[in-house]
Amino acid sequence: MTTLTTKLNWLALTLDHFLTPTRLKILAIILFLILLLSEAVVLFSGSEYHAVGGGVKGVDFLIFYNAGEFANQGAAVDAYSYRHMLITIRQQIGEPLPNPASLPDFATTWPIYLYSPPFTVIFALLARLPFWGALAIWLLAGLAALLLAIWLLRRSLTYLQRQPYWLIAMLALGFWPLNIVFSNGQNSCFTLLVYVCAFYLTQPPAPDAKSPQRWLGEKPRTSDTLSPQRRLGEKPRSVINAEGERIAAHLPKHSEGAAFLPQTPAGGFLHTLHNGHSGEAAFLPQTPAGGFLRNRDWLAGLIATILALQKPQLLIGLGLIWLLTANWRAIGGLLIGTSLACALTLLVLPPATFSAWLGNLLAFSSASADAPIPATDVTMRTLLHDLLPFAKGAANLLYYTYFIAALVALVYAVRRLNAAPISAMRRHYWLYTLAAMFSVASANYLLIYDLTLLLLPVLLLFAIFDQRGEATHVRLKLLTAFLYLGLMICHFIGLWGGPQLAVGVVFVYVGRVCLLFVQNIQADNRAVPEV
Repeated sequence: MTTLTTKLNWLALTLDHFLTPTRLKILAIILFLILLLSEAVVLFSGSEYHAVGGGVKGVDFLIFYNAGEFANQGAAVDAYSYRHMLITIRQQIGEPLPNPASLPDFATTWPIYLYSPPFTVIFALLARLPFWGALAIWLLAGLAALLLAIWLLRRSLTYLQRQPYWLIAMLALGFWPLNIVFSNGQNSCFTLLVYVCAFYLTQPPAPDAKSPQRWLGEKPRTSDTLSPQRRLGEKPRSVINAEGERIAAHLPKHSEGAAFLPQTPAGGFLHTLHNGHSGEAAFLPQTPAGGFLRNRDWLAGLIATILALQKPQLLIGLGLIWLLTANWRAIGGLLIGTSLACALTLLVLPPATFSAWLGNLLAFSSASADAPIPATDVTMRTLLHDLLPFAKGAANLLYYTYFIAALVALVYAVRRLNAAPISAMRRHYWLYTLAAMFSVASANYLLIYDLTLLLLPVLLLFAIFDQRGEATHVRLKLLTAFLYLGLMICHFIGLWGGPQLAVGVVFVYVGRVCLLFVQNIQADNRAVPEV
């Protein structure tokens, strides 16, 4: 073990010395060009619908688009029928039609449609456009979601502000799962944006100079000692108050009020968005409902509605973190947003659409281990399925056992975090790192493009260890390089063991991060001075 650690340390130092600032910029450009080249080959080669090699262009968006077509024709229920979807897609791309009598109404293989009726309404709007125009809009929207997520993270994390935005964006675009996101027309960029918005909107207020962290012996982080206005790129509140002292004297006084914003509902709303937990919105009544709306957590819950109706299996980590930290505002916003979306959908789609969707979702989630698994599935269930060829029936049982163990570990980790003598901001970083990793590592159905969510813990880890020494940063760089290169290599391996190796890459990364978490919390506890 000592020899292995020595070799890993040597490899990490070698990588660190190689990645000079100039070479890092060159690497970012190369990764971005690889993304452009791979997308150009997929989308602009071959025939109209088939790329070189026989793959279907925008293969997943093709299902979304046809689901929207069904809705426009008044037959949204048929979108959840495997038989109707397969025949429609084959007609569109010019492939031979199967015998309808030989097709089941439900199957666990492509082109099964698992998205909720509210998303079917969105795809119905896109389906009013020609296919290629709708695909272009969808891909651009996904790119915008990714860039917005990176922008929000850069606004929140001090260490990212030391680097130009274009460099961070290009390094993010070089994460290999994004190649599959854009070539398949998937929606994983929106998943990442939901998590980033939840992280951004629920972050705690910055502690002042007399915060408990000072007397606990912890050196305050730069990001913790800056006011929300500084993190948003504005002047400190003290400067604003000094500049507008004469004006503020004539305005109504509010707790932590922003005199530079107009005293109107719109101004109060902007004030709340800027100040988060630290401010009071003058236009809201001092009632429980007013207190609910003054807090930004409810907005994070509303945004999370996107994930609840899009990929609920990836919401579980976020929902558990909110539940374990008693963030009832975020949970309330999620429930309100989901209820409103479903209620509005019932105005345009029949109730039978919801029962058809839930039937597909439950049947797919509880499918036997003998059911076909997509070649790009990267879940623990996939690994168990392939390692137990003579006892496939036990794969599901072992997966559920693993899920319960992971759930217990998450509860224990959150309890340790709550008891640890660390700043609220650093605890917040760890909570969302654990939330993203739990969703990825515990999902029973996860394809390689869904691993885009791992970009959040990748960036948060460097913020957590921003002042923890050069050796830690070197190891983090090695771990990140392992994740980046490992997933890229697994994709090129393809059907010959690629998914199984991808599972290994993900779980080595998640396991190493969990070890970092344990070591970090233990070090924090030892650092507390005895009274």
